[in-house]
Amino acid sequence: MAHTRPDYSTQHKMKTIYGEVDNAELSARLNSINHFDRRGNVFFMDDFENSLNKWNPTLNGLGAAVVISATRSRSASSSCKLTAGSNGACWAGIARIHTLPVLSSVGFECSFAVDTINTYFQIRPWIYTGAMLLSPVIEINDNDNTIKYTDDLGAQINLTTATTFRNSEYLFHTVKLVVDYNTQEYVRCIFDNTTYNMAGIPIQAAADATGSSIVFLALNVGRAANNDIVYVDDVIFTQNEPL
Repeated sequence: MAHTRPDYSTQHKMKTIYGEVDNAELSARLNSINHFDRRGNVFFMDDFENSLNKWNPTLNGLGAAVVISATRSRSASSSCKLTAGSNGACWAGIARIHTLPVLSSVGFECSFAVDTINTYFQIRPWIYTGAMLLSPVIEINDNDNTIKYTDDLGAQINLTTATTFRNSEYLFHTVKLVVDYNTQEYVRCIFDNTTYNMAGIPIQAAADATGSSIVFLALNVGRAANNDIVYVDDVIFTQNEPL
């Protein structure tokens, strides 16, 4: 620091340190799990370091299970291990039911690692407004390297057919879906280092009188005669996402 300048001054070049970082960077350096995409205001997050009491497991098939696991993690020491059933619908998932925030552009992020080839991994951040059910879906399929979304008619549409997907229980991929519930449209999907613009794509909507809430589902759908495993970690919900 130049002589006679105050301690907080950054008017002169620093060679080995930087004088100040913003709050978002400081939070990331202090081990916050919110360091993939920092836009939006966080209203819920979970790193699965304690228990599954925030979540409702959903299981189908022989051997299906949902447990906290210290085998693999994206951050800290544990994650949620989803073991898909070997018959029937062959799935395992976790659902979070959350109170509805002020409707805005809302983001839903989670990270996952695929232990073996499975059929697909889905996130479904559905919102019940009290009068309508808005049901966006993103599906990541590691068999054909596609990312699909569900359109307003309920059809699955390819968002991309060229996803570079690596199966490794040590590699956590991150997906973040942003939707605007005021316009009932998708905004964007981020998968690892690629952002897909989904502006103007309508979300499937239907009349539904269920009480207002968010139901977020992370779902591992495996193969018949296998118990395919996906590890899920660092789930983050945000509101007031930029459009």
